[in-house]
Amino acid sequence: MPSLLQRPIGIAVCVGVATLLFQLPFFDRWLSMMDEGHVVHFADLVAKGGVLYRDATIYPLPGAFYLLSLVYRVVEPSLLVARWVVAIEFAAFAAAFAVLLRGWLRPAFVALGVGAIWLYRIWAFPHWQIYSYSTTALLLFLLALLLLLRFLERGHVRALAGAGTLFGLGVFCKQDYGAATMLGVILTLTVYGRSAFAVARLDRLLAWFFAPAALVGAAAGVHFLYLGVLQDALQMSVLNPFLAHASDHEYMRFPSVWPLLRQDPALHDWSGVALSYYPGILFTALTAAVFNSWVFRETAIADTLVKLFYYGP
Repeated sequence: MPSLLQRPIGIAVCVGVATLLFQLPFFDRWLSMMDEGHVVHFADLVAKGGVLYRDATIYPLPGAFYLLSLVYRVVEPSLLVARWVVAIEFAAFAAAFAVLLRGWLRPAFVALGVGAIWLYRIWAFPHWQIYSYSTTALLLFLLALLLLLRFLERGHVRALAGAGTLFGLGVFCKQDYGAATMLGVILTLTVYGRSAFAVARLDRLLAWFFAPAALVGAAAGVHFLYLGVLQDALQMSVLNPFLAHASDHEYMRFPSVWPLLRQDPALHDWSGVALSYYPGILFTALTAAVFNSWVFRETAIADTLVKLFYYGP
């Protein structure tokens, strides 16, 4: 009999519990009045009978708001409850990531990968610190990836259909992540469908994946139609992000490679987007210590490390 840590379920449980314990000292620290506040407020609004796209304006699709609203129907709404939900989500994310690595790496390297994810939890502050549609969508897409890999290994189309269902739910939380995931899935299934291991033609493989996802989308459309907000939902979540919002919003770009070994003025200009290039935890918890230090003010060490991070493998 294989030991508990040799089984996927055993790895998932152990890593999930360890990750949850890892977060306990800091998961309830800090506060984001705008990003965190509006997600929690809108989830509370839905829990009390409100309708998104009618009573509140949002760009993302509402899956993550609905999930938190379900929790708020059971327990009293609060920021702390939302923090517990995201802590559990990240524990599940780390557990799924460990199961993913288990299929490719030795246990020691799986442990290193989990450690890297824990460091990412800090590095990615505040994105994994607060409950949001992004973190919920990432978890669903990672679970979809696990089922997709299970299909590729064993050829069970039910796993492919399950992956498509999770993909659809992920899109229902954040549509732009879904677009990138869709391209990856199409490429993967195209390569697989042309291999000697394919269990069906490419068109059938795509149907097994995208038909369940389409059912999720159709159910969402019927839901919006029933609430009388279908047109508003399409306008706010589909048209506005790609048309109106894109026309007046400039996304942050990679820092310039040059100057390479000297201070880059763009990375020290606080009137612009310089802070966005550094880990959020630095200028939230250690602002004075880091940015007033001699290393940051007088050397190019920080500049070089930032550029290596963006342009490195």
